[in-house]
Amino acid sequence: MKLLWWLALSVLPLLAKAQCNTVSFAAPTLACLNQQIQLNPTSAGITFWDFCTGEFNNTAIANNSSNLPSAVGRPDIDLINDGTQWYGFVTGTWTNTLYRLTFNNGPTGDPTIIENLGDLGGHLNQPGPIKIVSENGQWYGLAFNTASGELLKLSFGSSLSNPVVVDVLFVTAPYVNAGLAIAKDSTNGWVCVLTMTNGFLIMRLGNSLTAPGSSDILSTTIPNATNVGNLDLVNNCGQWFGFADNFGSAQIYRLDFGTSLFVTPAVSQIASLSVNNPGRLKVVRDGDEYFMFVPSLDGYLTKLKFGTDLTSTPAVLYEGNLSGNLGTNLYGLDVAYQNSDWTIYSLSQANGQLYSIKYSDNCSAVPKTSSLQKPSLVYTSAGSYTISLSDLSSAGSVSTSTITISSLTAPDIKFSMANQCALNNTSFYASNQSGGIANYLWDFSDGSTSSSSGTASHIYSSASTFYPSLTVTASNGCQNFVQDTLQIFNSPQANFDLPLASPICTNQNYIFTNTSTYDVGSGPVWQWSVNGNTVSSAQDLNYLFSTTSAQSISLTASIPGCSTLLTQNIPSLEDGPLVKFNSPNSVCVGSTISFTNSTVGSISNSLWTYGDGNTSSQTDGANIYSANGLYQVTLSSSNAAGCQNSYSKNIVVYSVPQPNFAIEVAPSSCTDWPSQFDNNTPPLTDSNIISWLWNFGDGVSPTSTLPSPTNVYTQPGTYNVSLKATSNFGCTNSISLPVTISLSPQANFTNIPACVSQTTIFNDASQGSITKYQWSFQGSTVPAIGPVTSYVFQRDGSFNVTLTV
Repeated sequence: MKLLWWLALSVLPLLAKAQCNTVSFAAPTLACLNQQIQLNPTSAGITFWDFCTGEFNNTAIANNSSNLPSAVGRPDIDLINDGTQWYGFVTGTWTNTLYRLTFNNGPTGDPTIIENLGDLGGHLNQPGPIKIVSENGQWYGLAFNTASGELLKLSFGSSLSNPVVVDVLFVTAPYVNAGLAIAKDSTNGWVCVLTMTNGFLIMRLGNSLTAPGSSDILSTTIPNATNVGNLDLVNNCGQWFGFADNFGSAQIYRLDFGTSLFVTPAVSQIASLSVNNPGRLKVVRDGDEYFMFVPSLDGYLTKLKFGTDLTSTPAVLYEGNLSGNLGTNLYGLDVAYQNSDWTIYSLSQANGQLYSIKYSDNCSAVPKTSSLQKPSLVYTSAGSYTISLSDLSSAGSVSTSTITISSLTAPDIKFSMANQCALNNTSFYASNQSGGIANYLWDFSDGSTSSSSGTASHIYSSASTFYPSLTVTASNGCQNFVQDTLQIFNSPQANFDLPLASPICTNQNYIFTNTSTYDVGSGPVWQWSVNGNTVSSAQDLNYLFSTTSAQSISLTASIPGCSTLLTQNIPSLEDGPLVKFNSPNSVCVGSTISFTNSTVGSISNSLWTYGDGNTSSQTDGANIYSANGLYQVTLSSSNAAGCQNSYSKNIVVYSVPQPNFAIEVAPSSCTDWPSQFDNNTPPLTDSNIISWLWNFGDGVSPTSTLPSPTNVYTQPGTYNVSLKATSNFGCTNSISLPVTISLSPQANFTNIPACVSQTTIFNDASQGSITKYQWSFQGSTVPAIGPVTSYVFQRDGSFNVTLTV
């Protein structure tokens, strides 16, 4: 919200209304230290509060910030917040440079990242002014090449940290001292105003920042003026104003546009500064006062104070070089606002030195700003403070009030509350550590008050949200205030349904369904009692009766401060069987699970339901599950009295492994070669396979417990190989597959006697059906792959020759 206020009032006056909304608020003129001050606006709107307004009336302090050695010539700096991050963009005129500054700690601290973006692919030609704007979630910049007269459009996309795409929007006459301002009005969209040597060029760019046509360009001149410099645009209550300076004569001009920016403004001189060559100016609003800041090449900062009326003649206040902390050749300037703190950045056009200028902050408000409709705050130091309220829905709507904080300390105060029920007592208890409280005034937020003591009680007649408050006065005359939120609810109405079963029998769990009514958010507490004994605090009651005598069931519904009770009776019960059975808790798919009936009492028949659609009327049960999962098994038994009692138990059915494997192709499936078995068993979704057992079917090789083992077969033939897999829940399955092992060929070759530097012929003499040959001489494989090859030995000696078939 601070960002929006800064943009609306200081950088981008968007879609200003024809007139200001009237804003005002009630605030005390005198308060004590640490007194909770409650502010109440008397008009609706999008509010922004600044509790430390008036900083520009304090003493200015300057410090060196960063050095940007390429920012020389006619540099400009534009500070902008994209909603989460502060950036600054700085031009270097003589060096064709653009800097991007990142302020990770906000604009009150020095830039943490400095990027030299260079000349943007050759597009910069002595750049001067630059301005950054946002349109429809996309960020753009306008920059002016003072040497070529090009107005450039810089496109950043959705983030100012992105690379820059450059387009030329317009070309006019070059001008080294050019200034640029851009703003948006509700009729013309974006309008750019560019200063020329003796006047202004006004361009309508529309809502999409497109190149202007001939009908989108206006120009105006200032009589007897040369070297017009920088300018800024401001909207106040729907009226547009421009302010410009003269680099040569140090004159200040006001441009009166009226309600539209795309008109020829009336230009008037409003001040003449006693400085040499003023630089880039900025107009800002602090509370309801307007200020202009202008640097100059003689190293001075000048402040022009307009008061509340931009059309008034400003008071010219020379801040000077701030005790020598500002260097000469000041030219670039911009102002940033965050959390009631103003920071001015000014730039030397000679060496790129960046200076930060701050006005002393003597404000002790906690917090300093707020976007709440009705905020509260405290001041921790004595003094006089100005509070401002801005209506962000109307540019220019600001109201201020001054409050004096005495050196006396307000008493600390807080209170707690008990009970939240309408038509019943709600209690309030004040607590205080400092002591000395002489008077208490309770406001219960329903038109009732009490001034009795630190303890109060009140009966609210209806349910609603209330904002009770307590104002206390100490013996030193200081007051304090505290407010809280209280939700009052209607009393819950207890109710429940008896089971529909007939008859109701012993040894069977029944559900008593809670049908109570209560306010949403009241969170009632439940208490169930049977025959006067508390048995449950659950919302619904699940209960088993052990005797056939009459039963009294009660439900109490309670919220803080009230409760209701409902009691219902069951005159008599029948004696039912105590149904029970025993079984394992889990079983594997495809295995039989048995259920042993252990029911106590006389029964006439039983029915098993296994949860998978299968049933049985046998005394004991058994079932085979075909799929894994959780199943509820229920045994229902009836007797001659008509009781139908049941007992249920959950059974977990686990998946069975589905083993599968394959042997790799030759040579893996040949004799005297390690035969590789690939385990293709799919993983289980509800368990893990923890063991494997291989039998290779040759009667010689030992078994293996590896997941994917190898085995060497010495004889060709077909073998039945089996694989058994077991899960961590004991579920087991096996598979047996035939595996064919072929006879491996027997490699051999012959050769003629070998002589140095002569061709030696090698002939295959292998046994078996050979399909592929690979010859290797002295460790190197030769391209020949047939049964006959040749090789030339270059020296005498013994050499390794290998044939692989």
